[in-house]
Amino acid sequence: MDERTVYAVYTNTDLTEGRGRQYVTHYCETEATARRVGSRGYVMGSD
Repeated sequence: MDERTVYAVYTNTDLTEGRGRQYVTHYCETEATARRVGSRGYVMGSD
């Protein structure tokens, strides 16, 4: 069986205060891609 590490990029439904629910926006095979895709995409523009 082939095992791989998968990185999940999360965001929040309420990007102003962060009181909403978290959900996955992307699944990535490399950490570098996950960091690039998730850059400035969380609450108040944070990483």
